[in-house]
Amino acid sequence: MRLPRVLGGDPVEGERLLRQVVQRDDHALTSRIALAQACGARGDHDEAVGFASRALQIAKEEGRTDKVAEAQATLDKLGAKQ
Repeated sequence: MRLPRVLGGDPVEGERLLRQVVQRDDHALTSRIALAQACGARGDHDEAVGFASRALQIAKEEGRTDKVAEAQATLDKLGAKQ
């Protein structure tokens, strides 16, 4: 998703694939955080907050402090109220 198109990057396809991952794996933390960032970058604030909030919930449930911090930072960047 982040690669320039000239190097093979395709944000639309990347987002589609990430959505498939989260549909198939309810605990896909990194994919949810990446989707939150992508949605936020294109202005879909509500969807971005939803992905980041779910990622934060999963990270807390699984005791993944590294991902708790990453999900919280994403929510903070989005200006989400917790």
